[in-house]
Amino acid sequence: MDKTVVKNSIGSLDQLLSRAKSALSQIEQDRFGLVDDSDTGGFVDPKAALGDTLEELHDILLVVLEAAEMPEAKASMIEEWPTFTSAKDGLSHVEVDTEFDYCASPALIFVKRLIEALRMSVSKQISSEEAWTLRDWRPCLRIRLDWCIDGRSPLKTSRTFRQSCTITWAPVFPIFAKTLKSADR
Repeated sequence: MDKTVVKNSIGSLDQLLSRAKSALSQIEQDRFGLVDDSDTGGFVDPKAALGDTLEELHDILLVVLEAAEMPEAKASMIEEWPTFTSAKDGLSHVEVDTEFDYCASPALIFVKRLIEALRMSVSKQISSEEAWTLRDWRPCLRIRLDWCIDGRSPLKTSRTFRQSCTITWAPVFPIFAKTLKSADR
């Protein structure tokens, strides 16, 4: 996979994805009579805008997948796409859930997941060890946060716990060492 191609295309893909999501949102608002206070304008025909934007996303994704040397992903998209174009309204097809006042576009869901997968494949992911470590330092941060917000003293925690936080996180967050050492006095 050519990560440079994917990285360079993500911004444009996100813009088109945002436009498709806006069209779907407007379809939802029109269908259920919802009001969006942040509405800064809209589409004259949101269903047509959704279909056109999804078609544009499809065409661009085919080029990106080809340029990124991802033939399996491209083949998968080509194989799956007729499912969406053969629907009653084509790419403008929207599934309506009246129970929860919600609309969904199967084609949009597919494209959104593909773009998210592309984003994940080129972003710097953390290792499982780093994820475990990040999970482990939350209690240490909570001590500092409690102390900063409401003045609760780190003294209320055990000395061993404070020392483990200091040893583990002092190199990363020097403020821990200062705060927790002052609590030991």
